[in-house]
Amino acid sequence: MPVFAGQSLVSDTAVGSPLEIEIGRAVDVHAEYRVTDSEKYGSGGKERTRKSFVVTVANHKPVPVRFEARQPMVDRGMEIISESRAHIVKSGSFAWDFDVAPDSSATLAYTLEYPGG
Repeated sequence: MPVFAGQSLVSDTAVGSPLEIEIGRAVDVHAEYRVTDSEKYGSGGKERTRKSFVVTVANHKPVPVRFEARQPMVDRGMEIISESRAHIVKSGSFAWDFDVAPDSSATLAYTLEYPGG
């Protein structure tokens, strides 16, 4: 029988809605998040910002791990211009969910564009 051990913050959630609980952190799985490019263009109230990111996940465990990366959708009109893995929209964020093989690494690259700067 599964046992819940530990503590997590739980936001107020409506009955029947999905609920997410962080159940732990792994010391042998590391993620590095980098901005690789950033540019602004446009003028006259039509300014846009485009940023590119790379997330590298290293799994030092002897078993595969499932990793989820999220990018909050903080601006109305924010969109993904390119990505190396398909995303879904989850709880107001772009989300990428992928496996990382034992003793290896995996990379996610994506570019966002949004209004303003």
